[in-house]
Amino acid sequence: MAQAMNEDLWGQVLRWLEPTESGSAAGSSRELCAAHGRDGLWLEYAEREPPLWHMVPGLPSRERYRRAVLLDASDELARRVDSLSVNPRSLTTLTVVVGVFQNSDEPFFLARFPFEPRYSESQGGEVALTMSSSDTRHGKINDVKPIVTPQISNLFSAQGYEQDNASPEPSPDCLKTIYLLERPDGRMAKLVDFETENVRERDCLSMRNDPFFSLGTWYDKDGPNGDERHVEGWRFELILDVTFPCPSPLETEGVVASLELTANYEGVEDDSASIEEFKTMLAYLPWH
Repeated sequence: MAQAMNEDLWGQVLRWLEPTESGSAAGSSRELCAAHGRDGLWLEYAEREPPLWHMVPGLPSRERYRRAVLLDASDELARRVDSLSVNPRSLTTLTVVVGVFQNSDEPFFLARFPFEPRYSESQGGEVALTMSSSDTRHGKINDVKPIVTPQISNLFSAQGYEQDNASPEPSPDCLKTIYLLERPDGRMAKLVDFETENVRERDCLSMRNDPFFSLGTWYDKDGPNGDERHVEGWRFELILDVTFPCPSPLETEGVVASLELTANYEGVEDDSASIEEFKTMLAYLPWH
C-alpha cells in the first residue's frame, strides 16, 4: 500500500496527522519520507504552530518547526539534565529573544538584544537582564537600559475602569512572557517563561499627573528541577511594565514598556561568582 501511493498523495495523508505522529509514519516508504520533508507540509503544520514558532528565526520549514517543538518541551527536558548540554565556552556571545503573548500563539511583542547580564546589589544580589522598548506611543520615557527597538510591538487588549485614577489591566487578565537565548550558530535554549500562576502582585507605577497609565506586574518562578547545583537552585523574577493612554476608555489597548528579568542563586553573593554561576547554569539547559 505504501508503495502504491505517490509523494503527493502521501502529502495529503500527512496533513491529517499531528507533527509528532508524522515522523514515525514517514519511515514506511520512500515516497512518504519525501512528502514528510517538504517545506509546504511544515508550512501547513505551522497553522497548528507551537507557541515558540514565531520566536525561532528562519523560513517556515521542517527544521524550524522541529526546533520550536523541542524548545517548547524544554522545561520537561531540563528536569532530566544531569550533565552539560554544551561547552560553557560556546556561550560567550548570546542574544536574548523575548516574546510577550496574549491569548494567542503569536507574540504581540518580540524583541532581541545582546546578552549582557549584570550584577545588581540593589536587588539583593541578583543577576539582571533588562530592556526598555523604544515604543513610547503613550508618552512614557523609559529609564531601564538598554533601549531596544522591538521586531514586533503591537497593541494588546485591556479593560479600563470608570475611576479616572485606576489603571487599565490586560484582558484576559494575564500576559505570557517567554525568554529564549540564541547562540551565533543559531542554536537556542529556553531560559524561562512566566504565566498567570507566576503572578505575585500588580501595581500602578504612574503618578497622578502623568499623561499615561503605567502598570507593573511582578512574576516569580523557580528554575527547572534538574541538577540541584546548576539548575534547580535558581529563582527568577520578572517585572513587566505596560502602558495605556490616560484617560482610558473601558475598552482600551496597551503596549509593552520595559521588562526587568533577575535571577538569584541562593548562597552566591558577589559579582563575579553570580555571573559565572549563571553562565554555567545556561550550559545545562537543552540547546536546539
